[in-house]
Amino acid sequence: LGLYTNDAMVIDMGIKSWRVLSTSLVVMSVATICFNAVVGTGKTWINMGIEILCVSMYVVYISIAVEWLHAPLHIAWASEFVYWSILLITSGSYLLWGKWRKSLL
Repeated sequence: LGLYTNDAMVIDMGIKSWRVLSTSLVVMSVATICFNAVVGTGKTWINMGIEILCVSMYVVYISIAVEWLHAPLHIAWASEFVYWSILLITSGSYLLWGKWRKSLL
């Protein structure tokens, strides 16, 4: 953060957000691979359902965190972690237990 400002207070406030975003970046990397594997199965309705679920949960989380709780910025940025975690869980579950293999045979 020191590349952008010399203000120690701004750097200190940005550390928590940076940690949240760094963690969500790791989850995003794996989630994107899993979701693209689901896309590769050709099940368009499954892809859309997963995406609708993830975006819905994202909107619910951000609405609660920002509008109702007036949470700090790093909690609002945790919405990225929520989105990518749900994408990873749903895509990974479909790849492990879904019926996509039967349609390939």
